Amino acid sequence: MISRILSVAVWLLAATGFAGTPTLIPLPQQMQIRPGVFTLCPPQLIPGAPAHATTKLFVDALSQETGQCLAALLLKSTGYKFEVVTNSTAGPVAGAILLTTVNANTNLGTEGYELTVAPDSVVVRAPAAAGVFYAVQSLLQLLPPQVLAPRPVQGVACTIPLVYI
Repeated sequence: MISRILSVAVWLLAATGFAGTPTLIPLPQQMQIRPGVFTLCPPQLIPGAPAHATTKLFVDALSQETGQCLAALLLKSTGYKFEVVTNSTAGPVAGAILLTTVNANTNLGTEGYELTVAPDSVVVRAPAAAGVFYAVQSLLQLLPPQVLAPRPVQGVACTIPLVYI
């Protein structure tokens, strides 16, 4: 019993990172952390009631599938329906998550990406759809683990620390 508790404690320390540093797998080549958070969605007023999220997902044509998958996953755990809007916007959009291949750094390769979480927006920029997908996997790791719950979870703040990867 004690060894099981110690194992869980060690896992929790590793999962949350020491001194509040997010731990991502795979480890990014570069990660800058800033104070603050981006709030994905507020707690639901009526638990379990369908609601539309105020945060929108803007995607380009190559990011459409990843955006739809992210919206479906977030609906399960938050109870919020995230609108996925096709848009070729290249820059941050206030109150939104932007998944785009527009103006991406081609030196990153097909699986590379840039992920910028600011207080009012999230931008995922990658040269190919694979990079957008991998960036979303990192984004999900930055959220509380309850984001993977099969049903809406109450009492958990859906926030993302401010980072540049």
